Amino acid sequence: MLRSSLLRDLRRAVGAGEIPHRSVRREFQDNLIAKVRPGEPLFPGIIGYDESVIPQIVDAVLSQHNFIVLGLRGQTKTRILRSLVDLLALTARHISQRRTPSVSDY
Repeated sequence: MLRSSLLRDLRRAVGAGEIPHRSVRREFQDNLIAKVRPGEPLFPGIIGYDESVIPQIVDAVLSQHNFIVLGLRGQTKTRILRSLVDLLALTARHISQRRTPSVSDY
């Protein structure tokens, strides 16, 4: 497992075949399927959107479409989008939260 926090190291590991190459959309799709099959909650702590918003987000992610989240203030838009980060691989989340990549990382 990759332990570095540099994007350069992640790319080298993918190039060497240590980590499979997947697009972000494919990774979201695969991880969403893995989370939905056992019946895990997709957005824990978000109440009231189980029959309206969440199925539309699931459909968009499964079909690998872009989507725009619109709504008035206080309708958990930000909370839902921040929860989508959980669908990324742990290494990608670690790199993205660590720091912004610099030119030397590429």
